[in-house]
Amino acid sequence: MLAEQSDDVEKALWSAVRALEEKAALARRMATQAQQQNRFLSQAQFNERAQESAQHAAMIREVIYQQSALRERNDGKNLTQERSPDRD
Repeated sequence: MLAEQSDDVEKALWSAVRALEEKAALARRMATQAQQQNRFLSQAQFNERAQESAQHAAMIREVIYQQSALRERNDGKNLTQERSPDRD
């Protein structure tokens, strides 16, 4: 049950990464459009939003990778423990 819950959390985090990356891409497109219309304040604001969203996506992605590495390490330990002979 814990593994299933962990998988659900990971899926939700990947969805958040995708949403933030889409938000960043949209903000970059809007910044380009603002620049073409000589709306430089808007351009700067959109660029800032894009950068923040991209940074947040990167942070979440790093958390996912760290959790995956920990899970793999723990799974390896569990397999080793299951295979070792009993020492009673």
